[in-house]
Amino acid sequence: MKKGFTLIELLAVILILGIIALIAIPTVNNIINEAEESAARRNAEQYINAVEQAVTIQDMKGNTIIGAKSVEDLKDLVKLKGTLPSTGNIVIEDNEVIACNLKIGDYAVVCNEGELVLNKSVKGNIAPQLVVDNNHNGQADMNDKICIDTECFYVISRNSSKIRMLAEWNLNVGYDMLYEGKDTIEFDAPLEKPAFDSTLKALVIPNATYAKLNPSVVKQDSTRRGLVENRDRMNVQVKGVIAFAPATSYDDTPYWTDSNRVLLSKYGSSYPAYIYDSGSNLYPYINSYVENLKSMTGNQNITGNLITKDELVTLGCNVNSYNCAQSYTCTEGDLLYGYSLIDANNNNQTCTEVGQKIMLGGTAENYVYQTSYWTGTVDNGFQDMWTIESQGIFFSHVIRFSDGFNYGVRPVIEIPVF
Repeated sequence: MKKGFTLIELLAVILILGIIALIAIPTVNNIINEAEESAARRNAEQYINAVEQAVTIQDMKGNTIIGAKSVEDLKDLVKLKGTLPSTGNIVIEDNEVIACNLKIGDYAVVCNEGELVLNKSVKGNIAPQLVVDNNHNGQADMNDKICIDTECFYVISRNSSKIRMLAEWNLNVGYDMLYEGKDTIEFDAPLEKPAFDSTLKALVIPNATYAKLNPSVVKQDSTRRGLVENRDRMNVQVKGVIAFAPATSYDDTPYWTDSNRVLLSKYGSSYPAYIYDSGSNLYPYINSYVENLKSMTGNQNITGNLITKDELVTLGCNVNSYNCAQSYTCTEGDLLYGYSLIDANNNNQTCTEVGQKIMLGGTAENYVYQTSYWTGTVDNGFQDMWTIESQGIFFSHVIRFSDGFNYGVRPVIEIPVF
């Protein structure tokens, strides 16, 4: 007679199979994850190589491509089979990709100084990642770079519980400006003096068209950096600009003062004052961005606001020369239009030859002034806002809160120490 298995024998088999599964499943998962990461890395490397080849060919044809570009910008230029980035930005210099934030499948890919850092994205569980550790101490210090998926930031301060960091790029909000049907304004003639637009409730360039951005998701966008001049200062692009607050006229009273332009007590007792709050046009966009970060990370202890004048001084911006950059090299465009700067000794210097270097007195890192954006600090009750311009200018005089043609939204985000 054929004998069957006893209950004890069956339980022993089940136990053995369970032990094998406990050992095998994590191993198999690790193999799968390593294969997926390896594939994403190869796809990123292939894409970056294809971009560099494409921009080199364009350069040989006399069409130099430089600066920040989105994946969308390059889709007709880069011909490549395989898995391409779905979204993201890259920075091109001398026909090489010097920085990138790309989304490839489930992976966020950050490239910096020739290295690729990959982080698998699982919504609600994306941890902040330290991708540039200047001091090599495993801790996020000033000027280090942190990424949450493809959203990256530079650390501007920290304490025992919070890390405060500036977004790498402006947000994809505000307005894009077209002038005479073009998104690039050539300096063949002076632009008209800004005028107040009652519909936009802002100062704008007359005869320009302003197209409002309506993103489905508020995120950083390297192509929308406010007013940005090219290297030879012969043309500018104006993308992602927005007035700090709505106005009813050119000389409207700002929301942080009473009718006599006296600072309201809620903002302090003297100037300079930090006045960013719900009265600003920027407020709902930064709040929306913060909510997106909370959703991505599952962390509800994330907040957002604007950088202050004092923080920019700590980062190396000079209030005497009104500049964050250490130096400026004069170009052909500067000579053509008589461009001048205030130097480190507070003297006015005019460009007189191509290649002339003017020392400006700033010591800030390049990331501080790679976009044009608003701070949250005002100098007085007559609308003078502190701002950063992409060529390094750190300024407040005659910068009205209703300026709708220069500056974008570049938030500061606070996260718990990790």
